[in-house]
Amino acid sequence: MRITDTSVKNPVAIYMIFAGILLFGLLAIFRLPRDLFPDIELPTLTVVTVYPGANTEQVEKEITKELEVVLASTENIKKIQSFSKDNVSTISLQFDWGTDITEASANARDLIELVKYKLPRDAQQPIIMKINSSVMPVVILGLQTTNEETDISDLIEKVISPRLQHIDGVGTVMTIAEPENEIAVEIDPLKAEKYHLTIDYIATLMKSLNLNVPAGSLKSGIWDLNVTVKGQVPSIDAIKDLPLTTYMGQVIRLADIAIVHKQFKQKDEIARTHQQRATALLVQKQSQANALQVYQQVMKEVSKIPMPKETSLYEVFNTTEVIQGSINNITQTLLWGGLWVILVVWLFLRAWRSSFIISLSIPFSMFIALITIIVSGYTINVFTLMSMVVAIGMVVDNSIVVVENITKYLEKGIKKKGGFNICYGRNGSSYYSFYTNYHSGVFPFNFRRRYCGCILRTIRHYRSCYNAWIIAHRSDIDTYTEQPIPIGRIQTKKTSTNL
Repeated sequence: MRITDTSVKNPVAIYMIFAGILLFGLLAIFRLPRDLFPDIELPTLTVVTVYPGANTEQVEKEITKELEVVLASTENIKKIQSFSKDNVSTISLQFDWGTDITEASANARDLIELVKYKLPRDAQQPIIMKINSSVMPVVILGLQTTNEETDISDLIEKVISPRLQHIDGVGTVMTIAEPENEIAVEIDPLKAEKYHLTIDYIATLMKSLNLNVPAGSLKSGIWDLNVTVKGQVPSIDAIKDLPLTTYMGQVIRLADIAIVHKQFKQKDEIARTHQQRATALLVQKQSQANALQVYQQVMKEVSKIPMPKETSLYEVFNTTEVIQGSINNITQTLLWGGLWVILVVWLFLRAWRSSFIISLSIPFSMFIALITIIVSGYTINVFTLMSMVVAIGMVVDNSIVVVENITKYLEKGIKKKGGFNICYGRNGSSYYSFYTNYHSGVFPFNFRRRYCGCILRTIRHYRSCYNAWIIAHRSDIDTYTEQPIPIGRIQTKKTSTNL
């Protein structure tokens, strides 16, 4: 065959090619991004709207139905489901497979804006969430303090979150149970009744006195100056001194009938670490980022962030332990599988030279697969490693047949070059028949459109099953190019096999 004849005539070139494969394969091992799963994005959107203090009936009538009617007109939508409970409305949108979820999310957001004015004033902004593998946080941090003077919200907003988001590969930093300060005004009902003041009157007066009102513009020569009447209170003491006018025209201060103090706003979410209340920070990575590298950079940056007294920022949980553990387990299985394959081949052939030649096909086929993965922008994950484990047996099949046939012709006294050409000429068609049969079973996975197809063909390409095809197909090239040369160099005419 032409490819075999070329490799036999140019052994130095073949050695250089495979030396390059070895070099770039080793580089790929250390530079390939590692993740637990491939970058999977399911065709599903979830719209969550929080309506504090509302019961199930109110949420269903005022939130869910309004949003459900308008979201039903989203393009390529297949199914819509809604769930209403106290304080929360959840709407799930399922689209046809192959739909661009980013475009669908933008479409849903535009539709929500059309009915936003119909939603209750106390309802929070609807949140649109996509379901993909990058949603899982890389690391969860805990923030605790025993210093009452430390403003946790200000610390997160101005120090921690900006420094973490500037790290290459970090997507978003979400907070859970972040304390929010509020000004509590506890009115004494007896004192308020004494001055004939109602709660509604006091609340309305406080709102009107705590405003910055634009007062138009002032022209001074060539300058136009905007004028604002500042009425917003700057401190708690200013709130205590707010004037209240009674029905008799008497002016009193708010502190005369109420106690004004600063406190934390009550929340339904609670985060606890080390048996104490805390604030949790969820650090998410970008879709194409390396989870292990992002985790290492985040923890390095955390150690550099200055914390106030009696305040600590520490790691609670990181998913890289699961990722690294799963990858290590499958890598060990892969290495042990390759070792046992080499051992079994040696036990059957009873010749270390033949076993060594056959064993060369395993690492070089793996290296070519790793180079293909890194060039394609994929990641090392559970599925790619599992495909390599499955493909080990297929990698060795061709090598055993080739070594046995070439050895047989060499023992008959045929010259090395002639033995190579006769062997490949007689067996080449059977090799390609086998792989044609194999590919006919694998190729239909490319047309799967549901979850199975999403696993095997993320972003319109194979990630796992296609990887096995790469290894098997590259082992075929390896067999036709690299193996004839060491066979001719190492094997002797008296070499025998027990196949």
